[in-house]
Amino acid sequence: MRSIEKSGMIVRSMGILTLLVLATMLLGCDDSTQVQTAAPALSDAKVSVAGQSLDGLTIRQGEYDGVVRYEARLVDAQGEPMSGYRVRVQVAKPGMMGGMHPSMDEFYCYDDSTHGDPMPGDGVYCYADSSQEYGCHRAGAQFGSYHYDFCGVDGHGHESNHMGVRVRLQQ
Repeated sequence: MRSIEKSGMIVRSMGILTLLVLATMLLGCDDSTQVQTAAPALSDAKVSVAGQSLDGLTIRQGEYDGVVRYEARLVDAQGEPMSGYRVRVQVAKPGMMGGMHPSMDEFYCYDDSTHGDPMPGDGVYCYADSSQEYGCHRAGAQFGSYHYDFCGVDGHGHESNHMGVRVRLQQ
């Protein structure tokens, strides 16, 4: 009877040890395990000058002078701010005969108190274009429609949804 009790204790001890090993493997006590987070989504995107949003406007060249601010808000499924990403902005420019230019300008907005971002980690990604080198505010910009495509991007190149802003530049 005692040998049966002893072997039962050994089996229970081995069972607990096996469970501990499995739990350690599943919980990942090594660096190879990554925690999955909710996918980010853009909830807002805008192009503005001096606080005036230009989304959908037709403007004249030089009408809105000053620092051009590109801004997008990145949130999780519950609407909470997400930081640790970048927001890519691609600018499609008007081309010859009213078509879109085959090449696009591309730059990034940040949520790290650089590039015109006032508060790091708040989920608001910004780029302040003080030299006006992008889009319809750049020197020598052609007249026509400019499309700004905003997209959140993580460190692995995975993209969020896209949001667009259009501004038309006229003479």
